[in-house]
Amino acid sequence: MEEEELTDIVEIPRSGNINNAGCSLSLRNDLKNAKMPLLITPGTTLFYPYDENGFINVNFNRAIELVCTRGFANPDQPTTTITFAFCIRGQMFNITNSSMDLGTVACTGWNDVTVANLSNSCNGGTKFLDVGFQLAPMRFASVYQVCFNEEYEVTRYVQHTLYKGANNYQNSERPNKFLKAGFFGGEELDVIYTKQTQRVLLNRILGQDSTKYFNDNNYYLSKGHLAAKADFVYASQQRTTFLYINTAPQWQSFNGGNWLAVENGLRQWVDTKKRDLLCWTGVYGVTSLTGEMMTDVELFLYEDNDKHFHLPIPKLFFRVAVEPISKLGVVLVGVNNPHVSLDVIKRSYVLCEDVSHKISYINWKRLDLKNGYSYACEVNEFRKVVTHLPTFDVRGLLV
Repeated sequence: MEEEELTDIVEIPRSGNINNAGCSLSLRNDLKNAKMPLLITPGTTLFYPYDENGFINVNFNRAIELVCTRGFANPDQPTTTITFAFCIRGQMFNITNSSMDLGTVACTGWNDVTVANLSNSCNGGTKFLDVGFQLAPMRFASVYQVCFNEEYEVTRYVQHTLYKGANNYQNSERPNKFLKAGFFGGEELDVIYTKQTQRVLLNRILGQDSTKYFNDNNYYLSKGHLAAKADFVYASQQRTTFLYINTAPQWQSFNGGNWLAVENGLRQWVDTKKRDLLCWTGVYGVTSLTGEMMTDVELFLYEDNDKHFHLPIPKLFFRVAVEPISKLGVVLVGVNNPHVSLDVIKRSYVLCEDVSHKISYINWKRLDLKNGYSYACEVNEFRKVVTHLPTFDVRGLLV
């Protein structure tokens, strides 16, 4: 987070007599209410900052702005959407003239997620979208941005920031379902992603029984997050990641294998280095399998009534990570197909020189085909092939 956002923050010991020194709350241990309000820096559209150890620190008598888009349950103000919490000490705040533990404040329901159209465009997409929360008519708290192509129903990339302290994310429950957020037409995506529906369509695409490509454990296509739930510390932010525009079809063995290692490794990097990372996470190409005629056939998850295919199953997932001060960056790439051979991968899936031998912060089994064969690239070499990435300055490899 920007330095100017931290002017009201003081470092406070977690134990001992803090008296009127201020308030300090652990995101993970003190703020466990499932329907917490949004915590906003007063008068801004910025989520309230936390330190590198996952604590919210507030000076005595300074405020956090609390937002419940559906009104407050505690305090009992169901028609009020915005109020202020003034620090008393420890976890106690003055809220509507009552002393309250901030961890007990609750909304009447989950805060409504908003997807807003941005005026600027993005390469390879027909919509550049901002996902977050409408605090008030002219106030929008952004969580991440999406470059989405409506014609092909594919998200080119999602951009977000991994902040230092991100490994101290709140442990929140997953929503019951992903939301379409006004996209994907009349397609029943919850049905499309079922294992049975996947098999039926791939049988038709391949012209043969696709059973050998599936099992109920890890050989099926899951809703692969681009911006991961655990990349965001606040539970409210985490819920915004459960939109279909933040996903792409991903083989589960890869999702829970090397792709998970990429996500975990970058969070560990910001936690260890105490520095932020700017991230662009996306997909590239359409993967294929050998069909009935012994030729490669591209794979999709949906066929419409006019026999047009949608929801392509990507060849590759990638994440670009750039440290904004040094402008050093890396691209971590994974093959989204556990059934493709190593020869085919080297011929058709490796887009640039592999520099993974220089990368030590990802604990992956990168040569394991089941877990998703993976490699690393210099950013400027990668973008010579993947041209839809936005413009940003990178001056070397993040090692």
